[in-house]
Amino acid sequence: MITIWLVVLGITFVLCMKRTIYGCCMLVYARILIPDIVRLTPLADISLNTGIIGVIGVFLFRDLLFQKVTLNGLVNDKYIRNILFFAILLLLSILLGTCLNFSNQIGYLKQYFITDLFPAIAVVASIRNNEDARLLLKSVLIAVLINTVYGIFTVIIGANPYLFFLNLYYASDLSKLIDDSLSSRSGIIGTSSTFRHANFWGTFLPLAFVLVFYYYRLTKKKLFLWATIFTSICIFMCTKRTAMVAFFLTLLAYFWYANPKVKKNIIIYSFIGLLGVLLLVYFIPQMESAKNLIESSLFFWDDSLRDKHDVGGSSMSMRIDQTLYPWVMISDNILFGHGFGFTAENFNTFGLHPVMANFETILAQAVCNGGFLGIFTWIYFFVFNFNYSKNSVPAHLRQFPKLLNLCALAIAVANGLDVVLFYFLFNILMKKSYLINDYK
Repeated sequence: MITIWLVVLGITFVLCMKRTIYGCCMLVYARILIPDIVRLTPLADISLNTGIIGVIGVFLFRDLLFQKVTLNGLVNDKYIRNILFFAILLLLSILLGTCLNFSNQIGYLKQYFITDLFPAIAVVASIRNNEDARLLLKSVLIAVLINTVYGIFTVIIGANPYLFFLNLYYASDLSKLIDDSLSSRSGIIGTSSTFRHANFWGTFLPLAFVLVFYYYRLTKKKLFLWATIFTSICIFMCTKRTAMVAFFLTLLAYFWYANPKVKKNIIIYSFIGLLGVLLLVYFIPQMESAKNLIESSLFFWDDSLRDKHDVGGSSMSMRIDQTLYPWVMISDNILFGHGFGFTAENFNTFGLHPVMANFETILAQAVCNGGFLGIFTWIYFFVFNFNYSKNSVPAHLRQFPKLLNLCALAIAVANGLDVVLFYFLFNILMKKSYLINDYK
């Protein structure tokens, strides 16, 4: 197995020798199509993703040495400065917080920087012309199509052979094999496609939907339309309420910002689609489970529906507890909390918390990890990301940066933002759309 991943790493190295953006494209394929359980052991105790990021780092350093990229240019890029300042704020929370385990929490920050923040910096530094931007967009489009088509395929056959095999090879707990490759909620078989767990796939899909829908509206290319359709289908196939709630909120916001003519079309097609769905789920007994899941997602604040339909997931009362109880946990240091990585360290040390469970919301993580500084840090995070892309899209599509950020915020509030890199990447591609508006 290690031979296959070394070949992938070798291909990344060879491609980066030509242009660093090729390495960023390989990272896109790896992050979307290869689960993060894949590691380079026994060669090195790191994931394949980290190995690819390391190769990109080497060639980005080469670009600096040969002045393909200048250090001054990197420092002067506003987005890169914002990412670095965001990282400094996270570091300050460790230095000023009351840490559970200082060395481990520094390690969490280092890993977070390597896997999520540095790749975003590398992507910004590597996009130097139209061709670079188009190449990265093509890579995202192809990876999304493969990921979603395979996800639909796994539900049709009732198995996820790719992920099952990788789990069988890498997982230490064999009892999780089926749960990780296929899941069941309210009697519906769901899937995680090429992601390790359906939670991660459910975080990725709504963000990917916004990006491919934006590029369909921009370019009118059929591949983007198919990607939009497939991501929409897969949002329901992952069976995660967070994904569905974020999706519904995004559609509602899209309707809100649409012009009157578009609103009319949305109402007509939505009515036809809704009528079709209602006929299916309410009059076909075999669709009872789908009806239960949709109802519990649309009325996510109603715990009685969740319990009645045996849907699972966090209740609204639990969400409220997770909003209030973090302030109790950091009462000894309300300004700076317990430092970045505290929630991960607490979970790894003690397991599920009796009130906070696995600290799944962004608010719980922000408060416990950083106190008031953490709240400021994450507000800053969303503001600088929104400001980055809001004025770079055509006037008739100005709502899409808002949709992307609303979608990310909804996911973060409900379940934490575990795939920050995709949020960065899609925001960058939206920003760079002025380079791709004649996409072919």
